[in-house]
Amino acid sequence: MICPAHKIADRPIEGQNSVWFNGGKIEFNDVKFAAQEQDSGLFKARWKLSDDQSLLFSYVGTRVGYSYTTDADTSAQESGTPWRKMGTSKAQSNSFALDYKIKPADNPLLDLKVKAYGVETNVENYTTPTYPFSRFDGEFTDAAKIRENIDNEYWDSGACEKPDKTPYALDVCRQYGVGRNNRLSTKTQGFQLDNTSRFVFGATTLSANYGVEYFTDHTTSNQRWNHDGREVRPIGTTGKDALNPQGRRSMGSIFTELKLEDDFFTISASLRYERYRLKGRTQVPGKQTVHLSRLDKFAKEMCAYGAFPGLAPNENPRSQVQSVYGPGCRLALAGDESAIAAWWADVPTYVDQRGRTRNFYIPGGRRSSDYEKEWQPEDLDDQNALYDYDVSRSAGMLLPALSGAIRPTNWLEVYGSWGKSWRPPAINEMLMVGNHPRDGFASIYPNPNAEPETSRTWEVGANTIFQDVALDGDSLSLKAGYFDTRADNYLFSSMDVILPGSNLERLPLPGTTAFVNNRNRTKFRGLEFEGRYEAGWIYGGASYTHYLGGPNKFCEDLYFLGAGENKFDRPNADGSYPVEHQKALARGYESWRAWADDQVVCDNFVFNSAIAKPVDKGTLLVGVRLLERKLDTGVRFNYSGEGWYNRDSGGSQVWFKYTTWDWYASYQANDNVKLMASVENITNRMYVDGYSDAMARTFAPGRSVALGMEVRF
Repeated sequence: MICPAHKIADRPIEGQNSVWFNGGKIEFNDVKFAAQEQDSGLFKARWKLSDDQSLLFSYVGTRVGYSYTTDADTSAQESGTPWRKMGTSKAQSNSFALDYKIKPADNPLLDLKVKAYGVETNVENYTTPTYPFSRFDGEFTDAAKIRENIDNEYWDSGACEKPDKTPYALDVCRQYGVGRNNRLSTKTQGFQLDNTSRFVFGATTLSANYGVEYFTDHTTSNQRWNHDGREVRPIGTTGKDALNPQGRRSMGSIFTELKLEDDFFTISASLRYERYRLKGRTQVPGKQTVHLSRLDKFAKEMCAYGAFPGLAPNENPRSQVQSVYGPGCRLALAGDESAIAAWWADVPTYVDQRGRTRNFYIPGGRRSSDYEKEWQPEDLDDQNALYDYDVSRSAGMLLPALSGAIRPTNWLEVYGSWGKSWRPPAINEMLMVGNHPRDGFASIYPNPNAEPETSRTWEVGANTIFQDVALDGDSLSLKAGYFDTRADNYLFSSMDVILPGSNLERLPLPGTTAFVNNRNRTKFRGLEFEGRYEAGWIYGGASYTHYLGGPNKFCEDLYFLGAGENKFDRPNADGSYPVEHQKALARGYESWRAWADDQVVCDNFVFNSAIAKPVDKGTLLVGVRLLERKLDTGVRFNYSGEGWYNRDSGGSQVWFKYTTWDWYASYQANDNVKLMASVENITNRMYVDGYSDAMARTFAPGRSVALGMEVRF
């Protein structure tokens, strides 16, 4: 399906789609710069080797390309609307599988299934160059002038590609003026093998299902930058080349399940052992203390000006002093401190743009002509650093589960289940690095210390079925259930983490994001209701999910990778320690670092919808089958309740209550051809899907028409 422009709907929910423009508030409906194209293919071939065994080959391929946009803020952009083009994404996935099954009719001990598969997924995200809303010094805020200034002064002049950049230039070059093409490739191979053996004891059947599973993911990444069509080298936090993280994760399991059942009851017990291993390399930026020698300090100042882009004096006032800074930089790079001392003692001069001779510094003033006195060694705190991680993590877990059901009558079944599960961290959570497409400062960093999620879930409920309710041969089935899931170390994306070596005792402003474990227990519980009526030519159904309780509380380690090197545990010149170190000792810790590593903080820092209580959702469906049951058509009513993002902490309403209507139909022309059609969101309602990404605020499609045909051969 190709959508060159995305029409979000023309029946808005009040307050969701307004923007300030020319001093007034206007409503908008069209989302500009949005496009999507998707192609998919499916191929299956089955070989019946005998009456008891078969071989199935299957292929599924999907290619998706889309442009993404943003309502950057509540003011109009250059397009005259709040929409701003951010870039494009492409994703392609190809999966192959080979299934073998054998089930001899005369051997109840053998029901064997073997599956081997491979999947390759390639994702490419391109983000267009971004620029600040105003220049750092506040000189101007016009978007065109900002772009021109950054392009000319930093990229076109070559300043961004110099090996030694000033901290100011480094920040500009890392964030602005470049398009970023990030590529991620994942290859998965795996196999599954399980067998079911059945034993019959009169009216009771005992079945045993057992087997093994194994798969491995290998992920590689690559990033390429360009400025105005010219490829440039990606710049890391410290100014060096950025690393392309890569890793491999493997997961193996062995399992067995015993099930005993008859007409009255079903009891099952299972035990599964899983183990994972993840290896890879990644980098995380942070801070460190850098010791500057006398020569280092001299070079830092001299070369910062000596290497500055050589613009004309009337364009760049600093260029008038390059005549003195340049020689100083060359002496510093040569490393001859005796020559530097002599040059410094001569009180260098330069000629300004008016032709006047000026002293670089005034002897006897604030600066000494003695090189050793003027340039003292110094420790610089809070300097950018890169921490390299060679990750090798593995763990295993035993996962039991129990379930049971009783059927006291032919119309009632009461059931219950309990089980443990876990989810080891994914490669992208532990190793991959990313950037928010809008803001250069907003980055997503890996968490090599991420721990597996563990959870336990239990469920109770009842199923009923009634025959001949309104018509002969009809049936009505009803289901009601309660579920309760509690997870420890739930992994979520926090938008407010502290990087190693930052010397902070509280969370900074949002902008630094990583996947971290929730140190508070995460709970999801609720009620599920479902009903189905079937009478052959007419049918219907209804379902509703209601969540209980409130939003979850999220807490994270103050330093998700450890506090690292810090300035508080370093003694002062007189041998005393900073106040922060002394406070840590008074609290019973051996150092400030030990105190910081032990701290857990709770706040509103969740970067997705998990912080909110899930919204209620329900559907109602009515359909008919006509023309000898060849035509199947019906309507579906959808309901979604309202939801708030972190309401208890002053958050706003993100998900508004809405209802939509859909229509669908299919016609079975013959045994091999089936025609299909559907219209979703018939009334063209504008809404944000309930419990979708709270930050993205992506509007759902308006009225959508789809036609299809299924052919078997």
